[in-house]
Amino acid sequence: MDSEAPPNQGRGPSEAPPNQGRGGGPSEAPPNQGRGGGPSEAPPNQGRGRGPSEAPPNQGRGRGGGDGTDGPGHPRNQDHDPRDLGDDPANEGEPAPPPVRRRTLEDPYEVDLALHGVSHGGEAVGRVDGQIAFISGALPDEKVHALITERKPAYLRGLTLSVTVASPDRTEPPCPHFGLCGGCHWQHADYEAQLRYKTQVLRDQLRRLAGIDDPPMVPAVGSPNPWNYRNSVQLVPGFGPKGERSLNYQVAHAQGMVPIDVCAIASKDINRAIGIMPWALIPEETWERLDAIILRHAPPIPGMPMVATRLREMAPKPVQGRTMPPGPVRDEQGIGYGIQVTVVCRSPVSKRDMRSFVDATVKSVPDLAAIMVARGRHDRGTLLWGFPTLAYEMGGQILAVPPGAFFQVNLGAADRLVARVREWLAPTKTSQIIDAYSGVGVFALNLASFAGAVVAIESDDAAVAGAYDNVAALGLTNVAIHHEPVEVALPRLAKGSSVPDRSVILDPPRRGVEPAVVDALATLAPDRIVYVSCEPSTLSRDLKRLIASGYRLTRTGVIDIFPQTYHLESVSLLERVERSVFQ
Repeated sequence: MDSEAPPNQGRGPSEAPPNQGRGGGPSEAPPNQGRGGGPSEAPPNQGRGRGPSEAPPNQGRGRGGGDGTDGPGHPRNQDHDPRDLGDDPANEGEPAPPPVRRRTLEDPYEVDLALHGVSHGGEAVGRVDGQIAFISGALPDEKVHALITERKPAYLRGLTLSVTVASPDRTEPPCPHFGLCGGCHWQHADYEAQLRYKTQVLRDQLRRLAGIDDPPMVPAVGSPNPWNYRNSVQLVPGFGPKGERSLNYQVAHAQGMVPIDVCAIASKDINRAIGIMPWALIPEETWERLDAIILRHAPPIPGMPMVATRLREMAPKPVQGRTMPPGPVRDEQGIGYGIQVTVVCRSPVSKRDMRSFVDATVKSVPDLAAIMVARGRHDRGTLLWGFPTLAYEMGGQILAVPPGAFFQVNLGAADRLVARVREWLAPTKTSQIIDAYSGVGVFALNLASFAGAVVAIESDDAAVAGAYDNVAALGLTNVAIHHEPVEVALPRLAKGSSVPDRSVILDPPRRGVEPAVVDALATLAPDRIVYVSCEPSTLSRDLKRLIASGYRLTRTGVIDIFPQTYHLESVSLLERVERSVFQ
C-alpha cells in the first residue's frame, strides 16, 4: 500500500485555544465518508441566523495555548492559533497549506477506478487515465464508482458514489453523522487498518520528504478507547430549520454546518451534557453573537473530591535556580474535575444575560465544574460559576490545567505516549532533560523523579502558570521552568556549560521547530532527542535538518491519539552520531 500527500491538503493546528472543509455541497458528501471540521475543527461563527451558517475552515492542532482539540466542530488541539504551513508538500518537506474550500467543477463527471494507497488527509489514492486521484470515502484495495469534483493539472479529487469491490478492512460506521460531518475520516475502516494506514503515511513521508530510504519503524501503539475518547469538543451555535437552537460541526466538503446531538468520539459525559444543558435559556440575541461553545471534561480521580481548594500561600520559592511567583498558585475558586463550559462570543456578554442559563445548568448538570464566557478565541475567559482549573490524571500524576492551556484530548493514548517517551529516553539520576514546548509539564513532571534535573521551556502564559502550579503541588525541586519561546531559550542554554548526559524532548505545534532550534541543538549536542510530532511533513523536514547536523534516526512510530481521523501523532528517537563516524 502506498501513501500520497495531496496538494492543498488540510494540515492545520487542530487544538486551538479555547480554540481549531472543503468545497462541494452537503448533497455531495457520500455515505461512509467524512471530512472537514468536526469536534476539533470549529470555524468562527459567521452569518449566524435561521438556517445553516457558513464559516471558513478552521485548522487543527497546535500547542502552547488552547484546549487541545483535534477532531470534529472544534474540540489540535489539539488545537490553537491558525498557522500557514507552507506550499507544496513535495517542497523540501514543507507541509501543504491549511484547508481550503475546494471549488466544485462546473461539469463534474463519474469514473470507475481502483485505489492502491492512502493519503495524509484520509483520502484513498488511485489513478484516472494516468493522473493521480484522491477519492474520499474509499479505502485502499477497493474499486469504486466516483464523482470527480476537482481537476488540477497535477491531480484530481472526487467522492465515492458506490463501492464496486470492498476492502476486507471496510466496516459499518456507527455514527449517523459520518459522511456529512467532517470530524471523522475513517469510521468506515477497521481500527487495525487505521493504524496500518497511519504507519504507512509516516513511513512514506519520511522516505519522500526526509530522504530516509528505510525508516526504522516500530509497531503503532493504538488508543485503548477508539471511541468516546475526546475530553474536549468545540461546537458552533446555530439555528435549525424551525428556528430551534442547534449545536453544530462543520459539514464535510462544504460550507455549512451539521447539527450534532451526539458525537461518537466525544466522551460519554460530554455527549450527556450536550443533551441536557438548557441552551434555550441563552437569550437569542446573545446566541446569535456566539462563535463557539467549548465543552471540556475532566474525569473523576479516585480519592480526590470533586472540588479541592488546595491554595498554596507561598513566598517566592526557588525551583532549580528559578523563582516561583508569589501568592496563591491555584485559582482561588479551587481545582477539580467535571464538565467545563466556555461560551465564546464576538462581543461582550453580561452576566445578567447568562443568569438564567447558569442557574438552570447548575441544577441540570450534577458534575458541572465551571461556566465561563470568553471574548474571542484567545481570551481565557471570565468565570460565571464554579472553578476554572481542571485536574487530570496522567502518567500516575494529577496535573492542573488552567483555562486556555493545551492538554491532550485522549488521556488513555496520552498515557501510552508518556510511557513511550520515558522508555526511549531511559533517564537516570545523572541525566539532564530539556523539555521544549513543555506545556503544563506533562513530560517534564513525569520524568523529574527519574532524572537528575529537568528544564521545561514554554512560552504560553496559561500553560506556564499550570506548570508552576504542578511543580509546587508535586513538591519537585529539580525542575527549572523557562517562560519564553524555545527558539530564544535553547540557544542561550547551548552557550552554557556542557552536561555529559543530556537529552531533549521536542513537542512542537504542527509547524514544527524553528531553524534556530535546530542550530542550537547542534551546539547543545544532546545524546538523545525524542521528537513528538503531530504533523509528519514538518517532522520529516526537521528530521532531515537534524540528521544533517549529526544525528541518526533510530526508532519512529505512531501513537494514535486521534482514532477515526487521519490526524497522526508520532514519536521519533534520534541519537547523536560520534563525530568521527559522522565525518
